[in-house]
Amino acid sequence: MADNFEWYKDGVKAVMKKYLNKETTNSFLENDAILGLMADIIEPEPSFETAVEAALGESLQYILVKDQKTGLDAINYLQSNSAGRSGFIPVSSIKNTGYNLSENSNTQEYLLKHIAVKPGFEKIAESFLENVIVTTDIAEAITINKSNDNCQTIVTKNGDIISSQGIMIGGSKDNLSGILAKKQELKELEGLIESINKKLESTSLDKKELESEVRLIESELQKLIENKNKTIQNKTEAEKRLYKADEDEKYARKHLEITSLEQEHLMGEEIDIDEEMARYDNELAEITSEVEDAQHKVTETSGRISSAENFNQRIMDLKLKLTAFNAGIENNYNTLKRLEEFKDEGIKQFKQLSEEINKKHQKRTNSKQKICEYEKTLPVMYNDMTLLEQELERNEADYHAIDDSLKENDNVITKIQDEREKTLQKIRLLEIERSQRYIKRENITNHLES
Repeated sequence: MADNFEWYKDGVKAVMKKYLNKETTNSFLENDAILGLMADIIEPEPSFETAVEAALGESLQYILVKDQKTGLDAINYLQSNSAGRSGFIPVSSIKNTGYNLSENSNTQEYLLKHIAVKPGFEKIAESFLENVIVTTDIAEAITINKSNDNCQTIVTKNGDIISSQGIMIGGSKDNLSGILAKKQELKELEGLIESINKKLESTSLDKKELESEVRLIESELQKLIENKNKTIQNKTEAEKRLYKADEDEKYARKHLEITSLEQEHLMGEEIDIDEEMARYDNELAEITSEVEDAQHKVTETSGRISSAENFNQRIMDLKLKLTAFNAGIENNYNTLKRLEEFKDEGIKQFKQLSEEINKKHQKRTNSKQKICEYEKTLPVMYNDMTLLEQELERNEADYHAIDDSLKENDNVITKIQDEREKTLQKIRLLEIERSQRYIKRENITNHLES
């Protein structure tokens, strides 16, 4: 039951609202005395709403009550409050017409067969509709009325009626209340809204799954980028080490050349020193020989020394020359000693340079081995980097595909939301139309009563 009851007469609205609000303790409000509305216990099949509304007429708005006392109390309430009129159906005392539905069931199409009745209220529906036949049009209804001796009401799917007394009622559908049609339309709209909401929910879940997949791919993409950067960094480090090894090799070669030149220079100086020492030895031998000859002569002529001044002078000169030679020999020995020390220092430095050269050679060999290893590793690194770039391109393609899918889902969601908004707008228009029809019906009722 609708809470506002805008499709119903004032009396129906007054009773139902009071019952729902439980404003006072009247007997017709107690112990579930009001059971609902006639329109709430029946549900016609699609396309039969107009026929059922025409057959039931105003009784669609009747209120189902527990018993006659409840109906009487409700009528007294409406009268005392000038709240309008309403029909009441006492469920406990309703009577059937006694018409047997199965007698002509094989030849006639009964309207009751096209109606779903709320459990427990079958007797009520039968009492109103058990003798109502439904036809396609008014011509078929007239034919059935002429050939049928039973007192039956015939209604068309468009709402035209031939009563059991033969009275014909028809015309435009606008004069019908349209309660069942609107209830059916609202039910369909609610189903459509529910379907749209489910579709929205499903689309939202798909979107969340796609977003989760995008985040996972972005994470994998980030890892691939990091691996690529690490490979590039390893490649750069290898190139730096290779360059440093080349520079060390060049420095070692240059140092080796300098050391070789120094070694050649020292060897040349050593030869010069040996030649000079040999020359000094020869001069020393000559001087020694002359001194010995002089001493021999001095010994032979020792008796005549006192008389021979010029000979003494010669001896003095020889002694001076011998002293000079001795001083020269001493200087040569010192020079020789200094040259030998310089030679030893040169040999020591040469050995150190040789060891350093050997180390450089070893380092150069190690550098070449590392270069060979890097040259073997670099193709693998280049291949890995190529694979990473290909994987990166595939992931980027997947990312763009998922992004396009997300955009497409957003468009679908937008369309569904627009469709939902249009459906809600249609519901609002139906409610406005319902209010307008109610006002029109009230105006007609007031005009007829006046």
